[in-house]
Amino acid sequence: MTSAERLAKAIEYPEETSGSEITLLVDGGDVRVREEGGRIVLERVLCRPEDDSGALARFAGFAAGRLLKEEATLAWDPRSNALILWQDVAANAPDGVLKRVFEVFCTSCDWWLARVGESGSAPKEFPSMMIMP
Repeated sequence: MTSAERLAKAIEYPEETSGSEITLLVDGGDVRVREEGGRIVLERVLCRPEDDSGALARFAGFAAGRLLKEEATLAWDPRSNALILWQDVAANAPDGVLKRVFEVFCTSCDWWLARVGESGSAPKEFPSMMIMP
């Protein structure tokens, strides 16, 4: 059993998977799973330039703060010409750890996809706050 297949089994993916690189349909999008250098790599495309040419510049402002909250990393993938979110975990991690990492990764994807779905303008400044007595 490959590491990718083991992850699919750990998360109780409902469809049959096989191979060292698999694609899982999660929340209406594809999560690519592969083993690389003893690590299982999870990856999801957030958007492509034809969808939104300024995405990388806009979302880079969010990335630093998100690094403090999550393990997933925002990146540009030149192979697929897309803005992606990726995360990795040791290929020999126990099934419980694989399941938890996958769940957290999917939550991160949801957060980033919500930002992609927002208006095409640059991220808004933090709102002014007024403290009322």
